[in-house]
Amino acid sequence: MPKIVEKHEFGSGYIIRFGNGPNAGKFYLRVKRKCIRAYRQRIIKGATTMADAITLAVGLIEELSAKDAIQTAKTGIAPDHAYLQNYIDTRLDLKPTETIVNSVKIWLGMEEKRSYAGQVKIQGIDKKRRQFDLHVIPYLKSKNITRTNHLNLGVFDGYLLYRKHVTALTLKNELTIITQWLKFLAGEKMIAPELLMNQYRPLVPTQQIKQSDLTANPGINEKDWKIFVDRAKSNTEVGINSKAHFFRVIFYYFIQWQKSSGMSPEETIKMKFNQLEVIQQGGKSIVYVTTTRAKTKKTREIAVDFAFQLQEWVELIKGYKKGHGLDPLVSTDYVFGDPRRNMKPYAYNSYNEQWVSLRGQVEHNLQGSRYSNKKYTLYSLRTSFIEDRLKAGVSIFDVATQAGNTAAIIQQIYARLNIRNQGIRQINAINQHSNNLSSSVEQVNLF
Repeated sequence: MPKIVEKHEFGSGYIIRFGNGPNAGKFYLRVKRKCIRAYRQRIIKGATTMADAITLAVGLIEELSAKDAIQTAKTGIAPDHAYLQNYIDTRLDLKPTETIVNSVKIWLGMEEKRSYAGQVKIQGIDKKRRQFDLHVIPYLKSKNITRTNHLNLGVFDGYLLYRKHVTALTLKNELTIITQWLKFLAGEKMIAPELLMNQYRPLVPTQQIKQSDLTANPGINEKDWKIFVDRAKSNTEVGINSKAHFFRVIFYYFIQWQKSSGMSPEETIKMKFNQLEVIQQGGKSIVYVTTTRAKTKKTREIAVDFAFQLQEWVELIKGYKKGHGLDPLVSTDYVFGDPRRNMKPYAYNSYNEQWVSLRGQVEHNLQGSRYSNKKYTLYSLRTSFIEDRLKAGVSIFDVATQAGNTAAIIQQIYARLNIRNQGIRQINAINQHSNNLSSSVEQVNLF
């Protein structure tokens, strides 16, 4: 291998001079490729010194750029990207190609094994399976991508447009899951790892999150909340003999608990009676619940003003079970379980669909949130819990502990609420100052 005797950094590469071999004494320009750990090398003709080589290299760079532009215009793909794709296509160490469907099955099978070891949640695997079945695989089919060797640079460039009707946060989560799958394929040598290493043209696009995207679940103001809860209660008074009636009753108590506790819907769905403790304090009954949020893995205890509703709900379930000859209620039962199915919990989608239905019934009467133009969601009940406590003067750190969030997340909510509080204080201060001036200062007639 020729020995490099002189080297000078130049742009994204460097200029070198060989000391032996057939190219001894010649100067070369090496330019780093944008998509792979490799260089383009060109001889610098006419250079006898490093100073000459540096001067001539400027023109050589311009020449290469012009050629690249012409090739890109003809083929529709930049030369560096074409080089990478050719490198990938000619690799001999990759495994035989798999169908996209089968590669997803293999990946999810590995994810299930990880769930047995407690590394991932089984619910997350179900979410990934739904995403690929409903969105990713159909998208790839629309691009005629049916096998792993069809995956190439730019294959997911159209995914943002394909899923344009979902929120930015949802899209960001979907892109993260797609990246997890591609990393698995690269690790198993089903695709070339270099596909994921291109920092200038990522295989999976990025989704930017704006501040407005973080208010996708706006808190519910008091007037709108009363409209919601009143309509939910009235829904429990119709169709009493229908199969859906009991779920409407469960939903009525469920949303009240959500707003009172600040727990995520998933936490409440999995909540059991043995997590609850009712304590008499100062002549008032308080429900204490111990829960762990799956997203942050934080275990916390929350004081919930829900003792009366909880007792009402328990008596209702007991009466239903007794009247239908079902097994009595036990501490390991889910709080919002279905007594007709041995207290098994309903799926999140059932609650979400019921919420969307309820929102549609009252939408024309709602004022909406002053902080967001987004519709109220099931998670808005959690945001309402946080906002209510911040307005009541509870510290950011205490609210973060109760909600199972970081103080930074709570601070984002507090910042927009505090603007109005600061405005009131400032106006009061200005008015007070004006009153003081009017009582102590008299106009002076200079003439």
